[in-house]
Amino acid sequence: MRQSGWRFYTFIAAGGARLMCAWDTQPESVDALLADLRELSS
Repeated sequence: MRQSGWRFYTFIAAGGARLMCAWDTQPESVDALLADLRELSS
């Protein structure tokens, strides 16, 4: 995900990560995140 430009914290236990967003996050940003996750998991 980092190679795709996503930023997240990795301080939560071994192998855990925390994604954060703002209250005004646009639906298009969420859709882009989900698309990247789907691509990586296929």
